[in-house]
Amino acid sequence: MTKKICARIFGFKAILIGYLLTGAAWGGVAELIGAPITPYQDQPTLRDVRLLRERELSEERIFFYQIEFSQSPHILFSKSELCFAKDGKCVGSNLRTLSGKDVNGNTQTIQIYDIQSLRLLEPVDYSKAIPSVKLEINVFPDITPEELLRNTPEYSELYAKTFILTVELGQADNSRLAFGPLPCCPEQGVALVEDVKISAEITASPEGGERWWATPSVVKDRNFPFRNAVDR
Repeated sequence: MTKKICARIFGFKAILIGYLLTGAAWGGVAELIGAPITPYQDQPTLRDVRLLRERELSEERIFFYQIEFSQSPHILFSKSELCFAKDGKCVGSNLRTLSGKDVNGNTQTIQIYDIQSLRLLEPVDYSKAIPSVKLEINVFPDITPEELLRNTPEYSELYAKTFILTVELGQADNSRLAFGPLPCCPEQGVALVEDVKISAEITASPEGGERWWATPSVVKDRNFPFRNAVDR
């Protein structure tokens, strides 16, 4: 069951979405119930996995800004995708990649769909014409379709990769990097990345719930957390 409650946070409207979830959905280990959610009925071919990944790369990514009260997570806002925004609205298309400079000054480009979480590590640097900020970006899983089918890992054997990148927060037209509104609620406006509290974790989830990497070897793991809910 999903509850939607409108609120005004940081000067913009946001949606608080409360989910009836097992503890595992928030990163903990809990009793897992229901069948695993997987896009595959049988063992997929490499072509199947590649096609699904390419399709998912173009899909929406939902970002959740969580805070904790008494050990329980609460969603402060729920936003969709990343975009550049002006006057409270996204301008142009949603971003499909995010680029920044690593500690060695090399440009790294990350698929938005692969982002598991991100956080601001330092205050925004406004000393230049286009402000920038250092982000910690976690990508999950750090694996290619070829490696996935060749190694047949279980869920517990998948790993995340962490990037520390300095990312520009604006463009020449004075638009700013922002989390866009959910597709259902464009009137809620955007949340600027630079307004997020330092070190606050923002988690991400695919809109459709399918994961290209949820192959038979992965979902057979009892720790695989993405499962259909079962009424008890």
